[in-house]
Amino acid sequence: MNTVRNMPGKLSGRTASILALTAALAFTPRGALAAEEEPAAGSNVIVVTAQRRSEGIEKVPISVAAFGQDTLDNLQIQSTADLQFATPGITNTQTAGDGISALFIRGVGTGYSGPGLEGSVAFYLDDVYLQTQTASAQNIIDVDQVQVLKGPQGTLYGRNATGGAVVVTTNNPEFDAVSGYMQAGYGNLDWARGEAVLNVPLGQTFAIRAAGFYDRRDGYVENTAFPSEKKSGVGAGQTWGGRIKARWQPVPELDVIGTFAYDRRNGNGAIHSLRFDPAGEPTGLGWYQTMQSPAREGGGGDDTDGLMASLLVSYTAGDWTVSNTFAYRRTRAFGCTDNDGVPAELLYFCTVSQRSPNPGTADGKRDDTFTNELRVVSDGAGPLNVTAGLFYEHNKSRFVGRIGGGFFGTLLPTFDNRDKLEAWSGYLELYYNLTDRLKVTLGGRYTHEKKYHSVLLDDDALALVGFTLPTFDEASKSFDNFSPRFVLAYDADDWNFYASLSRGFKSGGFNSPDFAITPPLDPETITAGEVGAKYRSPDGSLRFSTAAFYYDWNGVQVAFITGGGTGIMQQNAAGAHIYGVEADLTYSPNSSWTLRAGAAGTHARYSSFTNAAVYDLIGGFLTATAEDLSGDPVQHAPDFTANGSVTYNFPLGDWTGHVTAAGYYTSKYDFTAGAGGELRASRQRAHALVNLTGSFVTPAENLELGWFVENLFDVKRISLINTGSNGVYMTPDTPRTYGATVRYSF
Repeated sequence: MNTVRNMPGKLSGRTASILALTAALAFTPRGALAAEEEPAAGSNVIVVTAQRRSEGIEKVPISVAAFGQDTLDNLQIQSTADLQFATPGITNTQTAGDGISALFIRGVGTGYSGPGLEGSVAFYLDDVYLQTQTASAQNIIDVDQVQVLKGPQGTLYGRNATGGAVVVTTNNPEFDAVSGYMQAGYGNLDWARGEAVLNVPLGQTFAIRAAGFYDRRDGYVENTAFPSEKKSGVGAGQTWGGRIKARWQPVPELDVIGTFAYDRRNGNGAIHSLRFDPAGEPTGLGWYQTMQSPAREGGGGDDTDGLMASLLVSYTAGDWTVSNTFAYRRTRAFGCTDNDGVPAELLYFCTVSQRSPNPGTADGKRDDTFTNELRVVSDGAGPLNVTAGLFYEHNKSRFVGRIGGGFFGTLLPTFDNRDKLEAWSGYLELYYNLTDRLKVTLGGRYTHEKKYHSVLLDDDALALVGFTLPTFDEASKSFDNFSPRFVLAYDADDWNFYASLSRGFKSGGFNSPDFAITPPLDPETITAGEVGAKYRSPDGSLRFSTAAFYYDWNGVQVAFITGGGTGIMQQNAAGAHIYGVEADLTYSPNSSWTLRAGAAGTHARYSSFTNAAVYDLIGGFLTATAEDLSGDPVQHAPDFTANGSVTYNFPLGDWTGHVTAAGYYTSKYDFTAGAGGELRASRQRAHALVNLTGSFVTPAENLELGWFVENLFDVKRISLINTGSNGVYMTPDTPRTYGATVRYSF
């Protein structure tokens, strides 16, 4: 049964580049990587591809959660930024300015990474690795399945998967019939959305699937200093885009899929609501208020666009499948952000683009990435099976930054940062059945990569630093890594047990953008041990999984705020130790009821971090200094998280109805190391959220009337909060949102 989709608080607020992130490739022959639809309640197996092969989720010796489109809709998960409603141990922050959504799994993640660095949680879209954090929040539209893999995935998912991986599989074109849907919705904050999906077979071996959408919503943050300014906030503005996939399958063994997508977001501007002034005194602003200056060159603050094209070819011969995925992705971010939080234009930061004065050839914050992955997978009946592959990536990025405002007089210092990446890797995993119940997995991945970074300063930038820096500077650095994996799994019919030892690797690199080249960051590595158990009742009505884990995390890359808040940089902490336990349960006693629950307890502390960058009150003002945070909590690592939901399906005359109540709880956690410094202001307080969703479906199941309420109790929580020498500024997350949708399917 289809259920209500896409409410305003999530659709545009949690993503800056929507359809490009749900446009790529998938395939369905045996041994291929396309995830299958999550089965309905009472079926026996949920099929996932966590090990790059199709397997029942209970048989996979990884802590993995998987959700089909209907489940995601019932839980009101409209973006990968909302996955905390589905599985425990996850936090997310939405940074202002370039559509970055930073996901943390079991306390491992990256608050922000510029062009010279990457995130700690790998995002894969239809088997395509998404290199940059920009536009990384993926909207859930026409999706087959979303998988969350917890723990380092260095062997099969490669570099930058120390925290885990999020794997999104979109729907492929189908050959059987013309199908699709049209949907429209309206809600508070003047939210309006239209979307459509159309699947058209052109013969028995060729089909096309197209999707498009338009979304708009008003803001909810009032500018008290400039009341005539349009309200802004997370997700305020307009987003639109489209995707087309073409599939050719001349014979069952050969599958060819091509994809092209483009999307655009025009936001209402990033929010820097000043909570404490530079002297550490409260400003008295209301929760949904700001007083920042709106007059910034280039306008906006959270505008992005994205383009993606990809081609996948797979061939199955007997027990072997060979596949090759080639992809190109371009992302751009535009606009300027106020960085002082006050009405006077004292300090702002701009991403220079063609909408800026004197832009030269700058094209916003731009990333161009080519990837190619060749993979061989066996699925034989014998005791030994194999997954092996070769991966190549070429990335080129440019970030031209400009600062201005009263602090700099007539100067407009501009700095041009460029980065290049070449990465190669090869991996192999062997799966051997020692007995009919005991299986051993042994694998490894070798990675080599080289990074290049350059900085070019204009005359104003040179004048600002007293001509103490070179006009042009460049540097490069190479990194090598071997990430092994060992697993022992025991199949006891309804129960499955496993123990694993694995390593994850996040690349080192250069901080960017900046006025000067700083020493490159060291890579971070995680050595992880995990034991787990999974249960599925014979009729599939009850599923339960639990895992206990321990991480030894070295060279932790930690984000911190620079200067007055003009940028976010990273530094290496010596290390951290993380251990915990988590559990998930799903129970569907019949077709009417589905109960879900999950909880995670995590203890994440820095083992050694003697030079953490923080801001303390020195001489009466917030000043950059260093603090020993050894033994303190790792950022974005709450000690306890929990989620739960109840879904009820019921008859309503000839119609059918559905209602779901979903909740999420997190204990407090820090946004940045040490909660930003002496004020301990950069902290999320403990809170719980409740969402409701429902729908009514006609007997023919082609017309659906839906409704939703997000953040039912209007809980005030934080999307982002940072501390710098200009004070503490915050972006409030969305208040209560509600609305209705109508959907026609054919």
